[in-house]
Amino acid sequence: MRIIVHDGQAHADDFLAACVCHFKTGAPVIRTCATPEMLVDPQFWVLDQGGKFEPDLHNFDHHQIQQEICAFTMVLDHFFGQGYRDSIRGLRFLEIWDSYGSKRASEFAGVTQDALETVTSPIHSAMLKIFSRYDGLVPGSMVEVMWSIGREICAQISDSQRLFDALTEGYAIIESSGVKVLDVSRCEPPAGYNHDSLPTKLWCKVKNVKPKVILTRDPRRDDAYRMVSVNADSLRFLPNPKSSFTHASGFLTSFDNYGDYQDILANHTKR
Repeated sequence: MRIIVHDGQAHADDFLAACVCHFKTGAPVIRTCATPEMLVDPQFWVLDQGGKFEPDLHNFDHHQIQQEICAFTMVLDHFFGQGYRDSIRGLRFLEIWDSYGSKRASEFAGVTQDALETVTSPIHSAMLKIFSRYDGLVPGSMVEVMWSIGREICAQISDSQRLFDALTEGYAIIESSGVKVLDVSRCEPPAGYNHDSLPTKLWCKVKNVKPKVILTRDPRRDDAYRMVSVNADSLRFLPNPKSSFTHASGFLTSFDNYGDYQDILANHTKR
């Protein structure tokens, strides 16, 4: 079994599709042009090239389809169906960008094309540049990273409902000093996850809950807490004696004692 990805310039969809396929199959990743023989042999997973979308033969190309989809989401659909799409933020944006380019993607995001360049992560850019340099068999050092990325993506999808359920079972809505607080500090994330992994934004959207502040555990210390402002323009935390750390922008503050959230909201915020 082999995973065949096109050579030349790499993009997020072919790279991520290869990560997931490698994690799922353990097959080596090869950057090369697919041959007609590969397209009829299911031992070859042909990604983002070949002009065929045939999951049974493991051909996942989208360029011949007039549809906002990409190789990455084709592969995810193959392994997980389509119920996963809310589990990974930005999928729709990635599909539009890869299918129709940055202009359509910027319109979808509601920003200018220039703005897209300023928010591109250096990690994203560097990873794709490194992957683009390989010709032929991708070496083990890179494949190890790809396996870890594939594992993380698949785990996020597989455990998304468990994380969602953990929020639903443990949340509380608190009103303190005129501030609506979503308290998830008593939620119990599944094994292997911490409170940072809880999909609070998605949960709020689905449940139509609109808090100003999220109160959660500090992932760096199990016995500590932190509050995050949903919109730092409307509520900003100020440095104070109760908090061990307050971000300079005011969007986050960490503190040791649960009950201190009341004093912090009452006396150490800017609204």
